[in-house]
Amino acid sequence: MKTLQYAIYTLFLFILLSLTGCNKELEDIDGETLIEQYQLSGRYKIQITPKMMGIAAITTGAHDAILTHEGGDVLRLKFTGFQKSPMPFKMSVDILMRIKPGPKGSLRIENIGGDFDADLPEGASVINQDDLPPGMEIPEDALVNGLHSNGDSFIAGVYEKMETPTGEKLLNFNWNLDPNVGLPVVINIKTIKKME
Repeated sequence: MKTLQYAIYTLFLFILLSLTGCNKELEDIDGETLIEQYQLSGRYKIQITPKMMGIAAITTGAHDAILTHEGGDVLRLKFTGFQKSPMPFKMSVDILMRIKPGPKGSLRIENIGGDFDADLPEGASVINQDDLPPGMEIPEDALVNGLHSNGDSFIAGVYEKMETPTGEKLLNFNWNLDPNVGLPVVINIKTIKKME
């Protein structure tokens, strides 16, 4: 009986040490290598979903975005002009993040910061409060000048391995952007596909 317990204990230690070794090996890869290895920069079709309190989706839609490698372990996410009813603003994002190894083959991001702008549509001089989604109240100044984070936006999330129907394994991102404009809105941003 003691021999069986010893064998199980030894097997458990072997598995634990193997997993620790794999994780340690992943932790030794720097962000710049990860960006290049997984070819993270490029043009993407993304899904953008603004959510009240980070829970209730206000709207959702597809849009084009660019991820650029800014040197070292830094990526920049940039898109402009996203607008989908009932949101009356045109949303633009320009934000920096660091890439780090994460658990189970994922990659995590660390916020550096950046800009979120919700501008009035072309030709509009003011947004009517009645045109906003129910329950959303915007300060009077923002109805004329839009909403701007002035560099204080915050992004968090991960890249996760996903398998396509053809068996190709890709790293897709699932991020949450806090625009930091004084509203209880979180913008969820996900990969639809990489275009180039």
